[in-house]
Amino acid sequence: MKHLIAAVFAAIFLTGCCNIEYAGKEAAPLKSEKDVVLYFSDKQYPRGATAEVLGDVKASAGTNWTAQQVQAKLRVFAAEKGANGLLIEKIERIPAGEARPDQIKNLPAKSWTVSDNSNSAAQYFRDDMINYSKKPEVQEEIYRIVIYGKLLKVSQKMQEKNAK
Repeated sequence: MKHLIAAVFAAIFLTGCCNIEYAGKEAAPLKSEKDVVLYFSDKQYPRGATAEVLGDVKASAGTNWTAQQVQAKLRVFAAEKGANGLLIEKIERIPAGEARPDQIKNLPAKSWTVSDNSNSAAQYFRDDMINYSKKPEVQEEIYRIVIYGKLLKVSQKMQEKNAK
């Protein structure tokens, strides 16, 4: 029973949340996350722009999150910290264990019901549960998505001054 409770807790913990760790400074918050530009290389900055690094950010999320959803969450976070740029440095998928197909798909396990109340049926039920956990079935990997990046304050130089 302890293992079942631990497995349920681990499944909820691994899939339920997106954690963001940040080490750096803050500026005045932006009005919208739409003002935050995603960069995947420092070569993508606008020509003539300077980028000040506000800090390092790491976001991690469980199996029910996609990389795009984590990036969207990071854009909101960046806007709150006053960054108008987010440089994505690395995206990782880290194995976080294995789960049986019935756990992933939220289906009932095979024959875990007692058909009658006799002692022999209850014994078969217990034996079946124990043997089910020992069967070599195809297991599905559980992954956590981890994104590493930098929050940026990108400032564009005045083009008119350069043109004159």
